Amino acid sequence: MKELVKFEFRKIWTQLTIISVISLVVVSTALNFLAYYSNHGGINSDGEIITGFKAFRIVKNEAKDTRGVMDQGYLDNLVKKFNSSKEKLEHEDKLGNYLTKYDASNHIANFANYGKDNFNIYMNLDFDFLKSEKDFYNQYKRSAIDAIQFDLQKNWFKYTDNQMNKITEKINKIDTPFKVDYYEGISYLIWQYTEQIYFVIAVVGFALSSLFSKDSNNGIDELTLSSKFGRKKNMNARIIAGNIFAVVVYIIFVGILFIEHGAIGSLQGWNQSIQNVWHTCLYNISLGTGLLIMIGKGLLSTLLVANLVMYISIKVRYSKLATLLSLSSIWLLIRLTYTDNPLQLQLNPMYYSRVSLGYEVFYFIGDLMIPYTLAFLVLGCVYMIIVRVLTVRQYKRYKLN
Repeated sequence: MKELVKFEFRKIWTQLTIISVISLVVVSTALNFLAYYSNHGGINSDGEIITGFKAFRIVKNEAKDTRGVMDQGYLDNLVKKFNSSKEKLEHEDKLGNYLTKYDASNHIANFANYGKDNFNIYMNLDFDFLKSEKDFYNQYKRSAIDAIQFDLQKNWFKYTDNQMNKITEKINKIDTPFKVDYYEGISYLIWQYTEQIYFVIAVVGFALSSLFSKDSNNGIDELTLSSKFGRKKNMNARIIAGNIFAVVVYIIFVGILFIEHGAIGSLQGWNQSIQNVWHTCLYNISLGTGLLIMIGKGLLSTLLVANLVMYISIKVRYSKLATLLSLSSIWLLIRLTYTDNPLQLQLNPMYYSRVSLGYEVFYFIGDLMIPYTLAFLVLGCVYMIIVRVLTVRQYKRYKLN
């Protein structure tokens, strides 16, 4: 079986498949570099504006001064140093448009003040609550509650008063004080991941759409159906090979992101509090852990689509038609994310692949809070079982004529 899977895996790598994967790498690389190139630049400790990629390196090195734990001593020192800094004195009116060593610390402080109305252009620290560590975190938690109510309850997802009280209890259990560090590289990586994940899914869908067709070089032929391994082993080997292919392409994509963003923006800040980037995240985890969860969600979504495409391929059996239907199905799933219907949205693997932990929806069974991330993990397994059963039923009846 192992050798058969290897054989089927190699067959997937046709000339068109290789071109599509190379195109993914090229497009991803171009978008990654464009994201960095289009930034305004940074401001160093001497008040000088630095442009280009070197702005990230300089700000990262200077951010060592602002790395730490946001306790009372840190807050007092931060306000004093920032208010006397050349960054503020010379560029106060436009400071938020540039990278500075104060980004991580000042952005979370400004979220605490502005809440749902916060933007990352806000950098000032003229807030009375910063004089007390207790007041700062109380203000942060109030702002987090207000933002969740606005983004979810008022817009498209309704919580009862009792459910909101449970969410408030969870917010009050967030670990403080926060760890802060430079995070620009990871922030850019997250941004580009969410922008590009659909390209990965489209490439996987394109490559696997002809896996069971009868008019393709990597499709089904009489030898496949009558081999000594038997129909069942052959078909299962193809499905396994298709899933391995999806994982390999996904790893290539994620690897490119890590290499390029690590080289330009740096992956420093892995262990800081996740709330520095996703201000309304309710989990007591690091930013790096949150990033890994996001990547895991994307992998599950990619595998779901891969298996759906393989089912379409075995159902249709003609490569061009299967490719058209597969890519159309992916496009339709993407279009269905543009909705205010919460049920339609949350059942969609495309939404699951992109939604951040800062916008987590919680379901309630009595007093039990179930996060959307966990709920869809179970739902995704149900999807996989359904597609698997349909696929098995189909390949038992598979004929070339």
